[in-house]
Formats: sequence, structure tokens, C-alpha cells
Amino acid sequence: MKRNDLDDIEIIKPARGKDWNESLVLYKRFDMNLSPTEKITQAVEDIISRLDLRGYHGLSEQIQTKRNEIIKSLYQRLPYPFNGIIAQSNMYEMSGVGKLKMIGKEVCLEIENVNILDKCTQKNASGTHIVNFLRKENIDIFRNLSSNDLKGLLEKKSLTVSGPIEKNFQCTASPNGWKLTLSTLKIKELDMESSL
Repeated sequence: MKRNDLDDIEIIKPARGKDWNESLVLYKRFDMNLSPTEKITQAVEDIISRLDLRGYHGLSEQIQTKRNEIIKSLYQRLPYPFNGIIAQSNMYEMSGVGKLKMIGKEVCLEIENVNILDKCTQKNASGTHIVNFLRKENIDIFRNLSSNDLKGLLEKKSLTVSGPIEKNFQCTASPNGWKLTLSTLKIKELDMESSL
């Protein structure tokens, strides 16, 4: 090679002790080689798998079937409206209306309105207070709770959220709507002997 041809070219070498494969993995991890639609497509795939893991199969199937429309909408920086069943028990069905939004590199589901249908009487009651109350407690139902947790809330009118501080919630149902209240807090103590 001629010396003149290499003056404008900067040769990238991996740091000492690293190989090209490690550099390529880092390059891909930080999305340096993805186009905007590929990033959105990956984010949509991630939320589908996250919802499936948490048991929200109806919502994940709905997103999967409307995948191309959602990607197109998010690419134009527009939220995509959704509605679907969040959880159901033998007696009740919880459905939500909200939006899919692209926040950073993630697609997030934001619920705006929740209805709880009594299957026996076929009457709807508002459950929006439940979601708003959990939001104030920094609990995202799609990240911190599973569909079975919400099913238990519908059946037993109580909910326990695990974490460093275990929180118990009690639910009161009325024709005007379902409301959630914090009942007890338990701070989990680490048992040093059992962990050794």
C-alpha cells in the first residue's frame, strides 16, 4: 500500500487484551449499527416477550398482530392507541385503554383508563384508581406485576407486591369503582446465616 492512501484513514484497533468480536458485541449493544426502524422493531419485540413472560398473553398477541402499524406509528413519533384485556378471573374481567409510546430505547404501555366488568351482572365499574394508586407507589403493572397477581386481586380483593419492602394492598369494590388502599408494609431482613 502506498503511504499517501493511508493518511486520511484512521485504523481502529481493539484495546490490548480484547479481540474484534468483543468490540463488535459492544458496537451492537449500543445500537451503533441499527437504523431507527430496526431499533423500534427490536423494542417492539422486547415488549412482546416481556408481556408474554408476565402472562399478559392477550396484549402481546394484539401487539404482535398489529406489529407493522405500531412500528410505523412509533417511527413517526406518534403514540399507538391500544385496548385489551389485562386480567380476568371467573367473576371479573379487567380491561384497559392506553397508548404504546417509545421512551428512549423502550416501548412502554401507558394505561389511561381501566374498566372492571362483573361477568354475572354485566356491569362495568372503573378500575382506573387501582392503576393510578399503584403508579403513585412506583409500581408498574406490566413490569412489577404479572397477570396472575391481578387475577388474584380480582378474586381475593388483596394484592401483595414483593421487593425490599413488601407491600400489601386491600381493594374495595363498589358500583362507582374499585379502589386500592395500602394495608401493611414489611421490611425484609436479610438473614446472614442462611445466606452463608
